[in-house]
Amino acid sequence: MTKKKTPNQPMERTPPRCARLRPSSARSAMEGSSVDVVIVAFEEFTDVDVFFMWDLLKRVRAPGWSVRVLGDRPQHTSSSGLPVPMHGPLSDANAADIVLFTSGPGTRAKCRDAAWLAQFRLDPSRQLIGSMC
Repeated sequence: MTKKKTPNQPMERTPPRCARLRPSSARSAMEGSSVDVVIVAFEEFTDVDVFFMWDLLKRVRAPGWSVRVLGDRPQHTSSSGLPVPMHGPLSDANAADIVLFTSGPGTRAKCRDAAWLAQFRLDPSRQLIGSMC
């Protein structure tokens, strides 16, 4: 939360910019239609980035709510050496309502990998896009 203060007035709290965004996909979650949430992983992701998001998001008990982990291989290994099977290919992120990226030692390599980046055709006007870092 950011704080705004003018002379002789109490401080007012305004939500950060990201909290004010309300794409149609986020509204659809509240209205009961299906919501596809994907977590994007890669080699050497940080364990907590995937498992924290997975654990919290899988607790949502709403009809049509789904959470999957995607990658460019059938299985990725975390930075601590834990192999994790993927639920689908990266291209599935393009149709998802919510796309969340992990971080970790493998992040920099993926940011420089043009072929990996080219698989994404994300649209912030219809998708909620975020990261855990």
